[in-house]
Amino acid sequence: LAPRFLIEPKITLNALAAVCLGGVGSGEWVSTARGRNDSCRIESAMPAAVRNPRLPLMEKYRSLVAWQIAHRLSVRTLKITDAAYHPRARFLFDQMRRASTSVEANIVEGYALSTRPQFRRHLRIALASAAEAERQVKLAGEVEYLSKRETQELVQLTGRTMRLIFGLLRKLGGQQRPS
Repeated sequence: LAPRFLIEPKITLNALAAVCLGGVGSGEWVSTARGRNDSCRIESAMPAAVRNPRLPLMEKYRSLVAWQIAHRLSVRTLKITDAAYHPRARFLFDQMRRASTSVEANIVEGYALSTRPQFRRHLRIALASAAEAERQVKLAGEVEYLSKRETQELVQLTGRTMRLIFGLLRKLGGQQRPS
């Protein structure tokens, strides 16, 4: 059965996209003005292009929750590594910064290529970069270049980013979670 608001003639696809925009491509549930809306679970990887053609193509990636969290990871990594300067940590911090910014860059690049195989390929690259960033963060925490709080924050962000990327890959049919 289709959710009630999907069959009401007054609701357009653009209005639906506006309601569901926070979860586009992520497979996450979103809250709406009507409360928790289980019918906003996104079923395709790039629905914003279909649902809201007025947005320029390169702005639509911003609706992906995976990109939003990856962007937050990049910003937090840059700020934390700038504030936690340690002479011996430079190589490790540089690698952390490159890996975390690579995650969001690959999500955007794959999305912009507008083909399912290319998007899957770049999501897998983003996933590998997120795993690398997580390992670098844990190492920096172990050698006490980062505080426990900072380490925990970045590990949580990388973990959430990887889960969202896995969700996108599952929606696209391109990745199974490793055992």
